[in-house]
Amino acid sequence: MRKDFVVKRFKRNEIDDERWNKLIDEALLSKSYLYSWYLDVVSPNWQALILNDYEAVFVLPLKKKFGIKYLIQPNFVQQLGCISGNVNEEFLKYCIKYLKRHFLYYKINLNEIDTELLSIQKKSRIFINVSKKISGNETDSESYNNNTKRNIAKFYSAGLGIAEIEDYNPVINLFKKDKGSILSLNDSFYSLLIELLDEVKKYNKLVVCTAFNDDEIIAGTVFINTPKMSTFIFSGNSDYGKNYGAMHALIDYFIQKYLSEGQTLDFEGSINEGLAQFYMGFGGEKREYMQIFRRI
Repeated sequence: MRKDFVVKRFKRNEIDDERWNKLIDEALLSKSYLYSWYLDVVSPNWQALILNDYEAVFVLPLKKKFGIKYLIQPNFVQQLGCISGNVNEEFLKYCIKYLKRHFLYYKINLNEIDTELLSIQKKSRIFINVSKKISGNETDSESYNNNTKRNIAKFYSAGLGIAEIEDYNPVINLFKKDKGSILSLNDSFYSLLIELLDEVKKYNKLVVCTAFNDDEIIAGTVFINTPKMSTFIFSGNSDYGKNYGAMHALIDYFIQKYLSEGQTLDFEGSINEGLAQFYMGFGGEKREYMQIFRRI
């Protein structure tokens, strides 16, 4: 191994937030959920492997049970893995070996670049994400498919409107009525979501868009808006909103207002093929990412 390849494991209180977040800003995959303040909420005891002087980093979402330390993918974080301004296969392979040597149990998602670099691991699963990179012609919505365009037109022809609000609670309430009971999510899920959105709001990166009919909110979307890559983190819809293409209109509104050439909107994909197709209707493209795991 070359002399200038030095990797150290850092506890949370040893990590330089300014250097860390600067790397996230400049990373090839500048995911919104990789900032130190975001990780502090979803994985309070996280640590990291750091190459040289923050040349590349690898998040260790650490937990402990019955005296055993293990790694588990945090809620509201789709991908982790090697984070760097350049493709760094050597560091990635080092980190994978490190996990195998130091942890009896782990289940974490690598990112899309890592997945392209690695051959399929013996213990792994492949998932699909959908993201859209903005070109110079997005004001014309040329990359949208016909169904998406029809639904946007249907929304506005019905006289419905869109407004930005600071309060995300109406969107959470819509989600609870629509999907919450089906997914059987517990109180801890919503508590963590609220804590996270409050933290994002502190950094002025939260955008809440709502669709309304007269004074009634019929759908809502929550985005984390960062310089290189924005994330569609949460949404809620009503039957009325579904009938009139409210979600299509809300996503289009965010794209047209907030994104410019070179930026990426991360839809966060889905194992649900129908939802992936919905996102692809905005010109999104499928990207594979790998989950690696080890059990005791």
